[in-house]
Parts: sequence; structure tokens; C-alpha cells
Amino acid sequence: MFAKRIILGIGLLVLAGSSQAQYHEDVFRYSRQNYQGSARTMGLAGAWGAVGADMSSASINPAGLGLYRKNEFMASVSFNSFSSNTSYGGSEISDYRLGFNIPNFGLVLTNLNQYKGKSATQGLVSYSFAFGVNRLADYQQNIEYSGKNSNTTVGDFLAQSAQGRDSANFLSTDYDNTLSALAWRVRLMDNNGSRSNYASIQKLQGDTNYFVNHFQQMKLRGRASEWYVSVGMNLSNFVYLGASLVFQDVNFTSNISLTEDLLSSTVSNNVYKSSIINQYVNTKGSGVGVKIGTIIRPLDFLKLGASYHSAVILNLTDYYRNDLTMVYSDGRSFTEPAEDREDYFEYQLRTPSRYNVSGALTIAKMALITVDYEQVDYSTGKLSAEGFSYDKENSRVRTLYGKATNIRTGIEVKYEDLRFRAGYAMLGSPFKEDYISAENGKRTLISAGFGWIYNQDYFFDLGVNQVSGKDLYTPYDGANQNAVNSFNRLMVSFGGGVRF
Repeated sequence: MFAKRIILGIGLLVLAGSSQAQYHEDVFRYSRQNYQGSARTMGLAGAWGAVGADMSSASINPAGLGLYRKNEFMASVSFNSFSSNTSYGGSEISDYRLGFNIPNFGLVLTNLNQYKGKSATQGLVSYSFAFGVNRLADYQQNIEYSGKNSNTTVGDFLAQSAQGRDSANFLSTDYDNTLSALAWRVRLMDNNGSRSNYASIQKLQGDTNYFVNHFQQMKLRGRASEWYVSVGMNLSNFVYLGASLVFQDVNFTSNISLTEDLLSSTVSNNVYKSSIINQYVNTKGSGVGVKIGTIIRPLDFLKLGASYHSAVILNLTDYYRNDLTMVYSDGRSFTEPAEDREDYFEYQLRTPSRYNVSGALTIAKMALITVDYEQVDYSTGKLSAEGFSYDKENSRVRTLYGKATNIRTGIEVKYEDLRFRAGYAMLGSPFKEDYISAENGKRTLISAGFGWIYNQDYFFDLGVNQVSGKDLYTPYDGANQNAVNSFNRLMVSFGGGVRF
């Protein structure tokens, strides 16, 4: 069944109550990336733009593929844990989630050109083709919060979202299954003077001083991955060029519920007792983009890199189910829709482009120091759909989001066949500071790793990183306060491969 629907926005707002399908948090969710890649790059916090000779180069700076001297096959597996502590209305709730994924695998085929029976040193020295997948993001989270709020209910938000829409359309579940329509059917909100003007049941009763308790549960699952076909070339051991054709793949699922209970009221015989909203959303889709890059090696021990990642147009489909229950003070309760149903909505989402400059310094062939600087302008993200206007949502994207700067650093020390690694990254806030504190949008990453090379052709790597930060949530727009979620994500990756 085809219908426009309402989703629970993740990141800042929870409910989007109008008839449009998407919200500005969707742009943010599918645009923010945390390259997992190989266990080796994880150990250096993903600071790999100028290093090269690793499968992660295809997603970070494809020019790094030009530094390969042999064919290679590699793969890795990763385990991660997500812990959260969320405070709201004076109370705190903690939660935990374990996960498993395959962050990358791939194959590199390399050809070394010959000149008079020896490896060429001028012109096209070598070229490599790479095929594989790198994981860009994980959405594995369990989050809960509960607390008091005053003088506003979810009915107020849904009534505001419905303004200007004819309530005659709310009668047919085939036509309208948005939360505003469901709220009207169970009388969590109702008409206020006309068929296109609305108010919550609290406002209609004249309640001006009351308290409610909100309890929010969010179970988020899914990932974003990037399949690639890449080429890299080595020109005179001085300039390295590369390009990747990437196919991004998204699969995101959310199960989210909001329970609201009336705690106190100035209205005698208040008919409102509580409401429960449940929403399930599964988003699937894919898109195509390109990545190009270069690395210059002015000195044998110094490499400088730059790369550009194009915007990706994701063609997405949301499959969703909504239900809303209204409980009256006399014990009666009503739930809409009365039958189980699943709807879908198709749309496009454009992610922002990315720019990266990087440097790598080798010290006495015993240590490697690397730095990456990346900038992303999230305000350039955009939603679109055939026959539907996203002017309001795209305006919010431009208003709320801005340029984020990500800085990644890493060090690798060699001792015979062993490698010891560490890294640190500051992932900047995507939000403009006049909207949200930078402290509540940025993330920090600390990493460590270990590697072992056997007979120059077999290698094993271990990478560990911890990402921490703060996110804000609110049960609905206008709820007077935010829930502050302090989180930690620990990832452990094991990888290995063979050169031939």
C-alpha cells in the first residue's frame, strides 16, 4: 500500500508529525560516516589519506592503490559494543548493545611495468585495480530515557503538524495513515473551530498547568556500506593517481515507542490519561558516486595527498508501520489503525561532498606519522521526491547544519615483523553553534592496533577504537527540553590477508 508516512527522526527530534515522509535528521544520518575499513587503518584512527597500499584507500583516497607492488586479498571482521547513558527531566537510564559485522574485504590486482627486463622507474611504473567493500557507518544502538515535562503534550505537536489539512481526509485509512490522522481518530487532538484547525485534548479542556511523564525506547539497527571498483596508478614513483566508482548501500531499521502519562492537571475530571505511539521503519536503498585522489611523493620519506568524494544520490524506500493508542481517564482505550498494515514511500536523498588533504611522514623506515584533514558541509544535503515538495525540510537542513571539520592522526612503529599503532581523531559537530552546542555534536575517537607480517606475503592485524560523544533527543518538537545521550562505542577488528 502506498502512502506518505511519518517517521521518528533520529539525532535531534523523535516525532515528525506532518504528512511529509522524511525529516532533516535523515540527511544527517546517511551523510555522517565513520570509516571502519581494514583493521590496520582502524588502528590509526582512519588517518590513511596519504599512506596507501591498503584496501581502505579505495574509500579514503584511491590514489593510495597506486602504491601497491603485489596482488592482494584481504578481509576483516569486527565486534562492537554500544553503551549509552541518557538524562531527561532529572532522571538517567543506561542501555547496552553488542554487534558483529564485516567491515571490509577486497581484492587488488597489480601490474608492474618492465623496462629492459627491470621494473620501470619512469612514466607509468605500475597500475592496480581493486574490487571490494568498506563499511561506512553502523546504526546499532539501544537508547532509553524517561522524565517529566510540563505544559505540553505530544497531542500539541501533532495538532500543530496537522494545521491546514482537511480532517475529512483523516477518516480513510487508505488515504492517510500519518500520526496526525491517527491522533484525530482517537481524539488525542480534535478540530478547533474548523475542519482544518486543530488543538490537543489538553488545550480543548483548557488545561494550562500540568505535568506529563515521557518514556522513550529506541532500538536502531542497520549499516551503510560502500562497494567499489577502483583504479590506481604510479607515475615515476612521484605522482600517484586514483579513482573509485562507488555503490553505496543503506539498510536501516528503527523500532521506537513513546509513552506519555498525565501526572497532574488543573482540570477536574480530565479525560486524558495517557497515549502510546509505536513506529517501525525499515529504510533500504542505494546510490552511486565517485571518488578521486592524488598523492605526491616529493621526498622518499614524505607523501602528501588530496581527495574529493562526490555527492551521492541515494534512492531510498521506507517501509513503515504506525500505531497510536489513546487511554481515557475512565479506563477506555482506542487504538488506530485497527488493523495491521505496512506502507511505503520512495524518495531521494543527496549526501554532501567531502574534501580531504593528508600527509604521511616516514622516520628512518621505523615509524610512520600520518594526519588527515577532512571537511564536510552538511548544509548541502537535500531531500527530494517526485510530486512532493521538501522545501521546509531542506530549509531546515540549511539552517541547522554547517561545515564540519574532521581531523585524524595516527602513528605506526615497526619492529622487525611487528607493527604497533595508535591514533586519535576529532570529528567535528555538523550543527551550527547558534543552534546547538558544539560539545553536543562532536565526537572523539581513540585507537590502537597491532600487526604481524609473515614472510612478507601474509599479514594479520588487530585494530581497536573507541568513539564517544553526545547526542540530543526530544520526544517531539516543542517538548521544552532535550534528552542528552552520552555514548561510547567500542570496536575491535581482526583482519588478515595474503599478497601474491
